[in-house]
Amino acid sequence: MDKKTKERIMYLEQQIAAGNRIDGYSLEGHKKELKKLKENKDPRKCGCGKTNDPDGNCDGSHNQ
Repeated sequence: MDKKTKERIMYLEQQIAAGNRIDGYSLEGHKKELKKLKENKDPRKCGCGKTNDPDGNCDGSHNQ
């Protein structure tokens, strides 16, 4: 997980913890986004090691 994603997760957790101070629509959106980020459904991160990207992102070209 890259630094930007970790920071976003921390921000969302803080917002959810302060849920009584934000509207319901925002709170639900934060919860959905947090769940998606924690599930790490990023298709670019296959863990193949065939990339020069320090975050491990892969374009998937080797899977074709």
